[in-house]
Amino acid sequence: MNATSVSQSRTFLPWSAAWTVWLGALLLLGCTGGVCENTNDCGSGNVCVARLCQQLSCGQSLLLADPDSGSCVALSGCFLTAAQRGWKSCPSADPCKTLTEDSCLADARCQPAYALDAETVGPSQCGSASRRLPTGASVAGQADSFHVPLVCWQATERRYAGCRSLPALPVPCSALDEEECTTRAECKWGQVQASFSSPTTACTERRPLRSPDCATSGGTLEEREVSCLVNPLCQPTGTACYCPPGATCPCSGGTFVGCEHNDRQRPCTSDTECGAGETCNRSATCPQARDGFLTSTGHSQPCLGTCGKSSCDGLDEASCHGRADCTEVYGTECSEAASQYYSQCPLSPTGSSVAGCLCDNVFQRCVAQDPAPGTSELRSERSLLVRDPEIVRDPAFRLDNVLSRFAPPGKEELFISNWFELYSKTLVLESGAKAPPRQQLTALMGSKFEPLLRDWLAQRWHTTALINRLDLLRPGQCGEARISFAYNGGYGDVSQRMTLIVELVVPDDGQGCQQVAQKWAELSAIEDPAVRLERLKALYDLLLRPEHLGQVRSNEFINPSRSVAWEMREWHLSGSGLVLAPAKQAVDERFSDSTELLAWVQASRDPIRAGTAEIPARFLAAMVPVNGKTIRLPGSSRDAGLMAAQQWLNRESCAGCHLGSTGTPFVHIGERLALKDNLPVGRAVVSSFLREQLGERARTLRAVWQGGKKAQALRFTAQLRVH
Repeated sequence: MNATSVSQSRTFLPWSAAWTVWLGALLLLGCTGGVCENTNDCGSGNVCVARLCQQLSCGQSLLLADPDSGSCVALSGCFLTAAQRGWKSCPSADPCKTLTEDSCLADARCQPAYALDAETVGPSQCGSASRRLPTGASVAGQADSFHVPLVCWQATERRYAGCRSLPALPVPCSALDEEECTTRAECKWGQVQASFSSPTTACTERRPLRSPDCATSGGTLEEREVSCLVNPLCQPTGTACYCPPGATCPCSGGTFVGCEHNDRQRPCTSDTECGAGETCNRSATCPQARDGFLTSTGHSQPCLGTCGKSSCDGLDEASCHGRADCTEVYGTECSEAASQYYSQCPLSPTGSSVAGCLCDNVFQRCVAQDPAPGTSELRSERSLLVRDPEIVRDPAFRLDNVLSRFAPPGKEELFISNWFELYSKTLVLESGAKAPPRQQLTALMGSKFEPLLRDWLAQRWHTTALINRLDLLRPGQCGEARISFAYNGGYGDVSQRMTLIVELVVPDDGQGCQQVAQKWAELSAIEDPAVRLERLKALYDLLLRPEHLGQVRSNEFINPSRSVAWEMREWHLSGSGLVLAPAKQAVDERFSDSTELLAWVQASRDPIRAGTAEIPARFLAAMVPVNGKTIRLPGSSRDAGLMAAQQWLNRESCAGCHLGSTGTPFVHIGERLALKDNLPVGRAVVSSFLREQLGERARTLRAVWQGGKKAQALRFTAQLRVH
């Protein structure tokens, strides 16, 4: 017999004294059962469901009709805005409650739940890993005065319990002003300690609702369940017959025990839980993002596998990096708690990042290195974004050797030291754009142990990727070939992070770039990485010359004092050294709300609309800080065309591509997986945005390689995108 979980008896236990008062109002002032048109007709603590005022748990979804779009939206009664309280009940049926596991995992509107059969074991059989109870007591097989006798449990079977609609949360507290903050019970206004700046006054959540740390042990078990039920990154798990609010389950009566990360894959403990042609693939170690969860007694469940047809499915992050036939998929995860690591760092309503936020690439799953979609003969990992450890660690691609190729003979150390010395000065471009000194980077340079900068670059930096940017081809050149690097200090401390990328202009081959395309495409068919290495060394050897250096870009956050923001700069070769250059397509903050910039935009609407406008040098920045600020155009709030142009300006900028407009972490190509014995191991971590871009780049490579009309169109269209 199916059981539909309503869980009206559940409550949202207090997160603070203010939360207690609000919760009491919810429970005492309602008029349950009254007829209603919307939630405004119900007493405090009730919501309007099917034209009746009812009390629902905070984790249960109610479907309301958005009057603007006409669509049905799943919301939580505890987190309704003033406007949403006036929305009417949606007549449509819940789209998630009867879905199968596969369908539930495939629908981002839905959240799956799982139930576990378990057996208890004695304290001597508890895992040796130290765990913490919500009370704070250790439970590593030790006596615990809070839970007598100490009981551990172990899952024996895992079952799909059911599916439910995931309630959409309103705009995060961090995006609200003081007046708006007071209208939201889950928010509080007060002083916030920021790591990189002085304390500020802001609106924050009383308890994080969007945290990527699904397995957090903070708060009561019921509070943790609600946090799990409203978090799109998580999924709830309980004892046998657990049925979360809003789901239709085979049985009910079980209790919530923990929260797992939801990677939209089907977890398993054995092959019998998988479909035809699939196996339960498990790593030797548990994947970091799927390391079980803390139960009510503080113990973790056994490691799970993933159902899949590929041997890569289910591998943990480290194992995936160790397989040449697999590749890692990362997702962007941000939280309000993490965002406070930087100053001026709100989250967008969808939870994705805006300029300045500390979001990161979080491992989601491991997949086979299949050919790029629509280009069966091309492998992105070989022909577009080369990260093989045996290739990128070759001395030919080491940072000190690469930079030395642009220096006058015998003056390599002077060339490098003169460049880094520029970071200690205030630099001014002809346009008047300024770049202030980066004093903490200068201090780091002064404290290094290596006597020579070349030695420091060789020992403290590592090469992360070789990148084919044929998609940037334009008249007179065949795109770019790039080499990216990362400073090792970022492994242990985010305030010691810096990346560089050397961007080489590939000259016109006289054959419509077909020869260049063929050299990159042929790498896809070569299985032996040693052979691919020799091909790549030959390709780059012709380009690592002063006349082919387009630019060097630095992406720097050496910031141990926690006082400054990320900053990007562009450097060009002039004479015998590198000099600061305008940052392509990045408008200087001086021109925000500028009538001069507005006049150019109005005169350039057609190329802006076509995406081919090139921003004049007089407007460009000398450096691009990532401080949460955007460029504004006068009158954009009243003119849809100007608003679109304003969005284009911010999207084209360095910060727009690297964070604000892509919804991804600041670094698209990060450090390699880890340091082992002071040497990088694994492949470089890449953002989901960059991985998505590889499909289009593969199609461009294929079109140019095969020639024809499409190749000609690409060949003679200026590609202004520089990122």
